[in-house]
Formats: sequence, structure tokens, C-alpha cells
Amino acid sequence: MINKLISILSGTYGLIKLNKISNIEIFYDPNKTSCFIAKSMKNFNKDIIIVDDIFINTTNDIQEAIVYHELGHIKSKNIYCDITDEILADIYALDNIGKKRMIKMLNEVKNILIHNNKGTKEIDIRIDFIKKLTVFILSLFMMLMVGSQSVLANNRIDASAAIMADASTGQIIYKQNVDKALPVASITKLLTILVIEDEIQQKQLSWDTQVKITPEIAAISNDAAYSSIGLKSGQSYSVRTLINAALVKSADGATVALATATGDGTDEFNLKMMQKAKKIGMTKTNIVNSVGLDNGDMKSFKLADLPNNAANTMSARDVAILSQYFVKHYPELLQITAQKEVKFQIAKDQVKTEKNLNKMLPGEQYAVKGVTIDGLKTGTSDSAGACFASTGKYQGHRIITVILHSKGSNKDNRFKATQNLYKILKTEDHLQKIKVPSSVTTRKVANGVEKTMKLTPQQVTIWSPYDTKTDYTIGTQYKKKKLEAPIWKGERVGSLRITSDQLETLNGEPLTYSLYSANDVRRGNFWQRLLH
Repeated sequence: MINKLISILSGTYGLIKLNKISNIEIFYDPNKTSCFIAKSMKNFNKDIIIVDDIFINTTNDIQEAIVYHELGHIKSKNIYCDITDEILADIYALDNIGKKRMIKMLNEVKNILIHNNKGTKEIDIRIDFIKKLTVFILSLFMMLMVGSQSVLANNRIDASAAIMADASTGQIIYKQNVDKALPVASITKLLTILVIEDEIQQKQLSWDTQVKITPEIAAISNDAAYSSIGLKSGQSYSVRTLINAALVKSADGATVALATATGDGTDEFNLKMMQKAKKIGMTKTNIVNSVGLDNGDMKSFKLADLPNNAANTMSARDVAILSQYFVKHYPELLQITAQKEVKFQIAKDQVKTEKNLNKMLPGEQYAVKGVTIDGLKTGTSDSAGACFASTGKYQGHRIITVILHSKGSNKDNRFKATQNLYKILKTEDHLQKIKVPSSVTTRKVANGVEKTMKLTPQQVTIWSPYDTKTDYTIGTQYKKKKLEAPIWKGERVGSLRITSDQLETLNGEPLTYSLYSANDVRRGNFWQRLLH
């Protein structure tokens, strides 16, 4: 039996530590992305194992692999592998100590390869690998010399900007270039829908309000160059249908129809969007239109006083704040964004089925094991690249991720980058439990049948790195200076606030958890009120 097997590095040719060995064959595939196969094992002597063939793909744990390498290694006659971008990104993400250990290991790998390659034709090595490895070692060493750890650590995700946060508390788990305003394309539509929801709350619209499609809207909705579902000029569609089209298909024409539903022009609706953005704490946002298209692509809805290349911009932090507000205030919208496909009645005799553009929904191509993603929104344009704001449940917590301008020409790279965010969360962070002091969970209450009352929660959690215990300070803030009966079970009476130099939130405020009454405290009679 094999107790532990770690593939070290795609391209470093098979340095492995085994705690125990079987006799014939090994297959190791921890996350269906790493694979090690050794055949015809022989000559096992403590830490050195000789095998005939090794095939190595990617690894999921470079740092742990280094530890195992320092304990021993494995030798093979034939080795088949290659360096991948994923592996290089993992190495770049190591801290200085990790880089130093990696340099030591890679030097040893190079020496083994050079030694084994002398006088034998049995080693299958790519022609330029040793040279490539030497250059990589030197570059890694130079990174240490110039003290570039922080730069590397902030660019672990292959995108212009990225962020991951806990939706409930706003705690930032990972951030990368989060405060630079960047084009966001159709992620804009999340803010558009918030404004529409406000109009519904204000009774200006309802979910069943019929919106008539003008020829100008139809021109956008039927342009094959846009994200369109072919709304018919003169036909009316419900607000519900248009919201589904905007969120699932990212339909541009449907979004314009929503923005004009109460008679607003482009300028008027833009103002509403900017007011909403400011109200919820988005500070690096600029809106040109409700859709996310460049101004010049808005046809008759184009703003004459702006250049054609003017585009909506937000910071990654703003998109995360927007997403957090979206899921906290309108959770019912997740029933829409979670749909894998939607049927639209375009005309009396025409029904279209449109697939959700989110490829990370459960069962889809880029779904993440252990995470149930149910939203939110993609965005794509020449200026924005491929963007993605997502939300999902992991270990009972709702998580928000944002990827702006994923690198490469493949639009799916935004989903791969989101997968990497979850990889960081799974391998580097855990939920640290914090016990709430009894001085907080037991409070005096005036004029009640009882003198004191219990508050919940009695324990909260924060995200902390595995190798770090977060130091913190607990504070409280109550709705009233004095708790006074009657107070009913589940009634919110205040908030618990956790501050730490090691913690950061989306809005810069302490981590905040609501405090609720754990039981009813009825108003006492005259004598009870007098005594209490």
C-alpha cells in the first residue's frame, strides 16, 4: 500500500517520496489533475527507488512536495513530462523560503538529469529542458535578490484583477489589483438589475409589467454581433422574461428594454446606476450605458458627447461589493442565475432555448468539487477581455469571486482562473472558530420578567491561513444603549465586530456579525420592573 505519494513538479523528472511501497504498479490522482504512474518497481532501498517508466503531469501542492523531496527521491530509466504554465504559477506564488527550497531542489534535479544523461540513450528528455531549467533557476534566484515576493504573491491569478470574499462578512480571502478601475463589459448588467429591482420595490414596475420593444431596441436584439435573443419589434415582453434574458443569456437588447421600461433615456438610467453604485459603496465605478457595450456600439442609444470607445469601468473590489449586495438583498435572483438553460417565447410561434453562459454551474465543464456555484455573471468585450463574477456555497459559506480580464484568447480562461481562486482557498485557508465571550452572549435587560437574556451566535468563524492563527479584538455595537423588554427570540439587538491587522473587508470596516436574542424576554409586571 502507498500511504503517501507526491508528484513533485511537471518537468522536474520524478523526484518522489514514498512512505510505503507496493510491489508492481502505482497510480496517483488526488484531484484528477495530477498523475504519477510507475511500472515494474524494483531495487527499493530506503529512500531510493528505481522504476522503469514515470509519467508526470501537474501537481497540486508544490510546498508539500518540496518537503517530501528533502526526505528522499526516486530514479527512473525513462521519464516523460513537461513544464506547464500552471506549475510555473504555483512556483511563483511561493514565499521567499519556499523559493529558496525550490531553487535547491531544481539544482539537484538538473544535476541528476545531467549525470543520468551521460553515456546512455535510455533517458527520454526534451532537447532544451536542461537549458530551460537553468534559466528558470537563475530567474527564480533573481526574484529573491530584488525582493519581488509581494509582486509575485499579488499575481497568482492569470488575470488583470481578481478577488475572493466571504459574502456574509465581506472578508477578503484573496486580492489582486483590486482597486484599479477596469472595463467590465456585461458584468454591468448586475447593477442594471439592481436598479430595476429598486423600481419594482418602488412600484414603478412589477415582474409582470409588459415592455414593448421599439425598432431601436430590436436593432440591438437582432444583431448577430451582439449577445442577442431576437426580440421582435412591436412585441411586448414581461419584466420577468427580460431579467431572465439579461442574467442567463446576457441579452443586450433585453437589458436596454429594461433600462427604458419607465421611460428613461440612456443618460437618465446611467444616473440611476451611478447613484445606486455610490449608495452601496462602489467608489471606482463609471457608467456609460446599462449594457456594458462600448459607447459606439449602442447604435441609437449612443451618447453623442462621449467617444466611441468609452466603456463602463469598475474595480474588482466594486464588482465584489456589487455581487455581495446582489446576493444579500435579492437572493431570489439566484434562482434565475442558477438556471442551466431558459426557454424564451420570442413570438407566438417561436420559442428559443438559451444556455447559461456560466460554465461553472453544477455538472458543467468547470464546476469545482465541493463548491455549489449558482451565479452570477460573465462579461466579454475587446476592452474588458473575458470577465466573470461568481458566487457559490463552500463549507456552508457563500463565497464571491471576481475575475477581470483573464489572460489569453480563450474566454474560458476566466473559469479556469476562478477554479484557481478556489484552489487557493482549499489548500491555504481554513475556518478559524472564534468563541464569543460570555460578557457578550449574556446581557442585562431592563423591565423584563428576567434580569438577563442570552444572545446568539456564541461562536463565529473567520478565514485564516493554515499556518497562521489570526489575532483579533472583539467589540460590540447595540441598537440601543440599554436592552429593554419586551424582546422576542430572533430579534436583532446589535452586532459583533471583529478587528485585526490580519483581516480585510470589502468596505474596510471590521468583520460584522448580527447579534440576536436567543429567547423571548417578556415585559415584567410592576414589581418585576421595579426590581429589575
